Amino acid sequence: MEVLSREALLNEIIREAKKRKRGWKLVFGNDELMKSYDYYILHPDVGVYLLKEYQKNPYQLRGVGGKIARKVDEGISKAMSRFRGEFSIVQLDIKEISKCIENGISIREMLEQQKGFRMPVKGKASFSKKQYNYLRESFEAERRKIDSSFEKLLSTDGIYDSYA
Repeated sequence: MEVLSREALLNEIIREAKKRKRGWKLVFGNDELMKSYDYYILHPDVGVYLLKEYQKNPYQLRGVGGKIARKVDEGISKAMSRFRGEFSIVQLDIKEISKCIENGISIREMLEQQKGFRMPVKGKASFSKKQYNYLRESFEAERRKIDSSFEKLLSTDGIYDSYA
């Protein structure tokens, strides 16, 4: 398994979503120990991805992740059958947004007309702690490898440096 940057992983998922638009699912949770937001992104024909990220500052998300399974097996499919919300990966077009603002188009109008952004990946979402823990345990070895890379990212970003 290759550990990728947050941006590279999201781009890989978007590429896969162009081929398979329907069937995406997401299970979200907080890793209390690593202080990260964890996203398990699943598709029955593509597999399972894990993205770990944190908010470095108000303007920047940082993270790492990887494809942790080539397919969603039957056990995971059964455990992941209940989803209450929806999710999407949103791509912004800053030039288009700037152009809209210059032309006096409000944020509300941009959202209604879907100008300046697109949502290439959409699906069902779950915030169930039970489902999150099931995936954490099911992919423990893969998660540990991503945790190690995430720990290095935090260290490189100076998260553990004191202000003394």
